[in-house]
Amino acid sequence: MGTKKDNMHIDELNSLAYQKIHSNPEKGIELSKLNFKLSESNNYKKGMAESKLTEGWCLLLLNDYEDALTALEYSINLFKSINDLVGEMKALNAFGVLYTNISSYETAMNYYSKALHLSKKTGNNDRLVASYINIGSLYTELGKIDEAFDYYNKSLEILKDNKNQTQLCACYINIGDNYEAQNKYERYTYLFKEKLVSKQDFETAENNCNYLKEKYELTRRSKETDISFRQQQIQQLESSLNRMRGNLKIIMQKQDELTIQAPSEGLLSLIEFQIGESMPRGTRLGQVDVIDSFKVRARIDQHYITRVEVGRTGTFPYSGKDFRLKSTMVYPEVEENEFKVDFIFLDQQPQRIRRGQTLHIRFELGDLEEALLLPKGGFYQKSGGYWVFILNENEQRAIKKDIKLGRQNPLFFEVLEGLEPGDKVITSSYDNFGKAEELILKDN
Repeated sequence: MGTKKDNMHIDELNSLAYQKIHSNPEKGIELSKLNFKLSESNNYKKGMAESKLTEGWCLLLLNDYEDALTALEYSINLFKSINDLVGEMKALNAFGVLYTNISSYETAMNYYSKALHLSKKTGNNDRLVASYINIGSLYTELGKIDEAFDYYNKSLEILKDNKNQTQLCACYINIGDNYEAQNKYERYTYLFKEKLVSKQDFETAENNCNYLKEKYELTRRSKETDISFRQQQIQQLESSLNRMRGNLKIIMQKQDELTIQAPSEGLLSLIEFQIGESMPRGTRLGQVDVIDSFKVRARIDQHYITRVEVGRTGTFPYSGKDFRLKSTMVYPEVEENEFKVDFIFLDQQPQRIRRGQTLHIRFELGDLEEALLLPKGGFYQKSGGYWVFILNENEQRAIKKDIKLGRQNPLFFEVLEGLEPGDKVITSSYDNFGKAEELILKDN
């Protein structure tokens, strides 16, 4: 989205292009296309509409009616989309001029009437005067002088207060043309009879009047004989426009197909493509993590596979707070001496947690109960957990004693037989003790 300053700059460029309509329409088209690109990059729809309107006017003056119709259609649709009634009225008048030039007078009058209705509805005098002048010009083209005078006079009534010099000049020029063609002949007929003007001046006025009458008759006959051709031309233009709309729709569909949409909202945590790479349909492009519904997967030593059940709970610390988990799936397959368990979060899920993050879970393998525990140590590699050395009361000797171990965790063995609470056991490595049954301990 462009800034207000950017949009003002685009408006200035559009104004410059508009000034080229009559003096250099080719340059006007060039500037309009440049302004359209600038407006499009800034998403400035008013600028886009104005540039297309100017382009349409330039194409119209170059008699390229098909491309002019396309540009004007694009312009008026944009004006409507942003509810710009002034722009819409300007586009409607441009349509009227276009259809007047191809002698489709009924269609031209229809567009002029729409512009007139909008200008009255909005109270926009500038556009109202423009509509009156355009309709007057159309009646002049048809040789209907009285009707033309009526609309020119309506515009003059408004311009008395408006003081728009450009419109006032255009109105007087059109009125002057009508008077020259009609009233001059009547005046000169009287003056000639009174011998107040020369025969040459009288004949000039007579010729101008006859020309206007012949022009009207020629226009009427031309309309009757060429109407089918004009209708066919309009149908061709509309058909071409429909084809262009269809092509544009196909292009938009293809553009939509280039937009990749994930099946759900989440965080794109894995990207498996490079910029510029061509990917066939159905190829995996990445992974989207649904960040509000993570699960935890733990790998546990196979020794505990018979003791882990669905529904068991566990906890883990995160950001200074403990969070609860519950097991939902136990995978029976053992890989590399471990099996997998899935957990879900209870109560709430930690914020900012990410896929692949490591958590240290305290997991309950069974109900809590008291047990005699023996710390893990190097002794296990030698004895296999079947015997240990126990210190006597004065701690001068250590006697070999058979034991029986049960469950274990990463820190302790559960002692089932052979030891009593308070017994002191040597848990370090027994590799240097050989086959000794009793050890004598001495201070160095």
